[in-house]
Formats: sequence, C-alpha cells, structure tokens
Amino acid sequence: MIPLAFANEGSLVQIVEVRAGQGLTRKLAELGLTQGSTLRIVKSLSPGPVVVEVVNDNGYTDAWRVMLGFGITMKIFVENRG
Repeated sequence: MIPLAFANEGSLVQIVEVRAGQGLTRKLAELGLTQGSTLRIVKSLSPGPVVVEVVNDNGYTDAWRVMLGFGITMKIFVENRG
C-alpha cells in the first residue's frame, strides 16, 4: 500500500484507504474516488499534481479525468491492480 502520489504513470491502481477528514473524503466521493475504485495514472508529476482516470469494472475508462494536488494524493492509499 502506497500513497497515490508515488504510483507509477500508466499503472492501474485500486483505492484501499482514504486518510482524510470528512470534508475531503466527501469531495473525493463526489468525484467517484472511493475505497475500491480503480484508477489509471495518466500523468504523475511527483512531487506535484497527479492526473487519474476512473476505470469501471469492465476495464474501460469512464468519461472523466481528475487532477489532484500532491497533498491530496498523499492521503489516498492504493495498491497496484495489474
């Protein structure tokens, strides 16, 4: 389990845990970033913003990308999915 900030560009990861307050956790959930969500790392500019795509259960990318700042990505813990 590693922070999203350190995930490799191009990899598929799954959110294991979000270690944030209620406000940030709620905002991430509104973006579809909840425990169990699968993400593809589009761009990782460590230490900087990370661009992710939300991937559905069929392996297809959903219709949105999200850019997250370094501080937020340090609070989202993920595991490689393959």
